Amino acid sequence: NIINKTLTADLILEYTKKMIIIVLVMFTGRFVWRICIFGNGVRVQADLRAELFKKSEMLSQIYYQENKVGSMMALYTNDLMTIRQVFGSGMIMLIDALILGVMAFTKMLQRNIMLTIISIIPLGFLAVASVFVGIYLKKKFLQRQEAYANLSDFAQESFSGLSVIKAFLKERQELKRFAKINKENMDKNIDYVKTHMLLERLLFGFLIGSVFVVLYGVGGYIIYDGKVKGFDVSTLTEFISFFDALIWPMMAIASLINLSSQARASLDRIN
Repeated sequence: NIINKTLTADLILEYTKKMIIIVLVMFTGRFVWRICIFGNGVRVQADLRAELFKKSEMLSQIYYQENKVGSMMALYTNDLMTIRQVFGSGMIMLIDALILGVMAFTKMLQRNIMLTIISIIPLGFLAVASVFVGIYLKKKFLQRQEAYANLSDFAQESFSGLSVIKAFLKERQELKRFAKINKENMDKNIDYVKTHMLLERLLFGFLIGSVFVVLYGVGGYIIYDGKVKGFDVSTLTEFISFFDALIWPMMAIASLINLSSQARASLDRIN
């Protein structure tokens, strides 16, 4: 329109109206899913906490003598929060990935079938790799949760026995013990985050980067060859942009696998 000098004030007004409508729809949609989907996660967490508390009331005195209260507190806080996330953020990732992924994939098929097949080959490898990564990360997550439980248990015992600690002048020793347990908790968290980010960057960085290189190479050859009618530089640019839109659904699925593995680990601890 700018090149042909047909961009009039009425046309700009029409485009502005359409943009305002899109913004309003997006605002309403995000407001609603924050209430419905995130609210669902909160309700699941509240129901689980109520069931867990009911069970805690039924347990015998011997159980509380053999099991530490601080470890149970970690179940009520950290583990329940992990389960809440998979029902909140995880559901949003799933819905977003399905809708956006299907739309982007359909548009890619309309542009070129061969390039679409080439671009989705890594998805199969990514799906298999994500399963094994999820199993490995679940072990790391369990170690992180256990370290947090130990920290919570130590803090609870220290507060409940504060008068004894002060009476026997054990403040310095308790601070040293707390520093050691706190460092263990920090190390487990850093180890988990490092492992998670390394595996994620290796998978996505290598796979996505290689697909872009292949798409540019094959797409450039198709344009140069000229046998495919209607496939030019603008079509390749559109195809690349649709594949770029497909990256987020791929990342969302991988993140959902990671979240679900964490939630399963937390649910196992609660059970």
